[in-house]
Amino acid sequence: MIYGSLPILLVILGIMYPISRFDDLSSSLVAWGTLMLAIATFTLVQHSREQEKQRRRSELAKEERDKNEKLLNEIVDWATVISSWRLEYRRIFTEVVKIPDTKESIRFVYAHILEVESNFEGLEGRNIYACAIAEKFEQSLQMLISDMLQNMSEYLKFLKKWSSSLSEEISKGSLQLRDGDVKEADRLANKLDLSTAKILEKVAEIKCKHLSTTSNVS
Repeated sequence: MIYGSLPILLVILGIMYPISRFDDLSSSLVAWGTLMLAIATFTLVQHSREQEKQRRRSELAKEERDKNEKLLNEIVDWATVISSWRLEYRRIFTEVVKIPDTKESIRFVYAHILEVESNFEGLEGRNIYACAIAEKFEQSLQMLISDMLQNMSEYLKFLKKWSSSLSEEISKGSLQLRDGDVKEADRLANKLDLSTAKILEKVAEIKCKHLSTTSNVS
């Protein structure tokens, strides 16, 4: 700012120096008037520069806020997909296990498990992306996503074991849907649901905090 104002200061000094040499009052008044004009111009230029800096700071803050909000929305979309799948899978599974015919019930459960496995495995790329985004924000968000991915891994591991067991049951013809497997799948699914909900809550919290911080940038 000082170097940018140097030319104006030199002009002012150039006007001030000859004033002491004026004997004529009218000439002195003109000189002083010119000096005052120069000072006013200098002040106006400085004010304009400060306004421009303020405008630019506000623009940068808004760009940063929009960028971060877009990244957080990626996590929201990802977690919402998982949450919506779980709600749908829970509904389907609840209906399937109510089928009176045990043979048909097991076949439906088996097909359903394979579908769940396929869909969740297809999220691998988005899982990695969500972790990368979380690194730009609070460590607490990173930990929640890490916990959720761990729960997802445990859930899928059990589903693979269960589907393998059901495949053997179906091939042998000794069809039986063990209550213990159903309860364990439900327990692991509940853990996944809870961790997903925590991520959505944390993202909402970060959004509110971030919006409040950037809106106060001056």
